[in-house]
Amino acid sequence: MTADMVRNKRALPSDDDVQDDFGSGEDFDPLSTGLAPSHHDSSEDEVTRDDRWERNIDDDIVRMRQLYCRAGGHHLQILPDGSVKGTRQSGDQYAVLEMAPVHFRGVMRIKGYATGLHLCMDARGRLYGSSEFTEECKFRETLEENLYNTYYSVLYGARRKRWYVALNKQGRPRNAQRTKRKHLSTHFLPRRV
Repeated sequence: MTADMVRNKRALPSDDDVQDDFGSGEDFDPLSTGLAPSHHDSSEDEVTRDDRWERNIDDDIVRMRQLYCRAGGHHLQILPDGSVKGTRQSGDQYAVLEMAPVHFRGVMRIKGYATGLHLCMDARGRLYGSSEFTEECKFRETLEENLYNTYYSVLYGARRKRWYVALNKQGRPRNAQRTKRKHLSTHFLPRRV
């Protein structure tokens, strides 16, 4: 060591010299200090990982949004008759959607606020609204590099060929079997209501 290092070296206190702010360890109660989490005695308040699947706690996280399509400037609508289309009118009652996570990893349910119908995709790649929430109503939300979101069916399509929610330039839904991630018709911007 150099002379400067010796002069600047501080003596570290020993364990006997250090007193904690709580006095002796005998009276220390971590619950009274807020350092330890408190646990409820009621088994109803405790949630395990398995309960999460059954009770679907994530249903409490609901976003009210309009899905603005990049291709034609339309907002996705779910109409009372179960049809799906786009409208250019911002704030349209059928374009207000409830978006909530389902279980894990970006899987979403999209539900029309005014109609109560879920956005679904059938085995032919067509979009429709349904009052019942089924596997056809689950979509994976992905944030793309251009900051738009894409939504593809969890049930249909293969890993290399996803089936995306899409609106064409006229506001009509595109058949999901002919959609690709790079198509502008599959890019949606979730806008706050």
